[in-house]
Amino acid sequence: MQRILKKIVIISMGSLLLLQPSVVFSATKPLLNSEMIQNKYGSYGVKVLKKTPTLRVSKLYSTHDGKEIARTLAFVIFPKVIDERVREEHVLITEKSQSIGSTFKQRGWIVQKQNRYFGMRPEIPKNVRQLMGGIEDQPLVLHIYELSVEQEGKKIHYCTIAELHHPDYLTTKKLKKIYGKHTEISAPHTISLDEILKLVDAELEKITVLFQEAKFDFQAEKATITKNGKVVRYIGTMSDENVQRLLKETEGQKIKKLIISSSGGETCSAIEFGFWVAKNKIDVDVERACLSSCANYVFPAAKKKKIYQHAVVAWHGNMRQKDLLSEVELKKYAQEMFKSMPADERKLLGNSNALFQKMKTHTEFCRTREDEFFKLVGVDEYVCRIGNEKYDAQGFFFMSKNDMEHFGIKNISMPKNYEKTNLDEFRKRAPFDFIRLQH
Repeated sequence: MQRILKKIVIISMGSLLLLQPSVVFSATKPLLNSEMIQNKYGSYGVKVLKKTPTLRVSKLYSTHDGKEIARTLAFVIFPKVIDERVREEHVLITEKSQSIGSTFKQRGWIVQKQNRYFGMRPEIPKNVRQLMGGIEDQPLVLHIYELSVEQEGKKIHYCTIAELHHPDYLTTKKLKKIYGKHTEISAPHTISLDEILKLVDAELEKITVLFQEAKFDFQAEKATITKNGKVVRYIGTMSDENVQRLLKETEGQKIKKLIISSSGGETCSAIEFGFWVAKNKIDVDVERACLSSCANYVFPAAKKKKIYQHAVVAWHGNMRQKDLLSEVELKKYAQEMFKSMPADERKLLGNSNALFQKMKTHTEFCRTREDEFFKLVGVDEYVCRIGNEKYDAQGFFFMSKNDMEHFGIKNISMPKNYEKTNLDEFRKRAPFDFIRLQH
């Protein structure tokens, strides 16, 4: 990946101008980030993602439907030696993970920001966009400033801060409005602008939502469904209840992208999920895993498909697989299942044959819907079972981009060396084999 933050730009009179390193003062004292986020979104929190003696990386977030959405990613660079006059505040900030601005304000300090740089960051890593609620790939404003505190006429430089802002929270235009006209002044800095940009570049690439931030319970019975603009994030299994909830919450809306982590689920429900993706021409990003029915029906239905680093798309059969229960086996299964049902449910059904007929009708319906689905998306259903039936895969199997394309699954973006993806976490539950087609 090309080095990020090669340049920062601002938009002026329709042209791109480089903004030279400078320190500017605000015409009026702006609110703290904590205050602005609280005022705009009704909630505020801070969570530290990384901490060293000279660096703190944190997200400043608001909460929506139980989900934390990062409004600002803050990279705080501390001097090697902390002024003793702010030692107590520094301990609260670094050891107790408290907000910088709020901590100083509550203890009677006046917080001052001296701007050094702000402009548009042209390329945003996917993990950062995930922290911000799954926003689309777009330039974000980066703001760099020195933070000082003052009390009883004594001013102390505390740290250097670089902040990357959510587009709904702060833009270049909004920052200009807050800080007024830029005025160059000379001032000593503890770290050069180039060093700051390189540091931010490196730290952004290290942010790994999959392992450091989000909890991917892709086997959750109750799926977590969140929406941010035209992007939907779905984590959990695909039951009828979950899929119907998804359809209801997105009804009448133009959804462009689905970010998903799912272990699969009920066949018919997953097929309807796939129809929704295909008919609405939705792009699908696999955040951690798309297994079983998710791989069968959601992934191939997408207009564009992306598999994130450390993620996997894997199959293990469908409604046409050879080892699907025969009618005799299904009837025997229905008899055993009927015996284990609660008395009131057995009374409602009457006998095991009624249960068998119900299961048989459902199986036939799902098989018909599956045929209709694969015809709609132009994909060979054999992709769902070839690993088990031809290559002796004992559980799940996954394959290369070229082999997926062989079955009609196109417009795929995936990491290099995808076949070497570390699946130790998954293999604790079931076998996962990489297969390569023998043409």
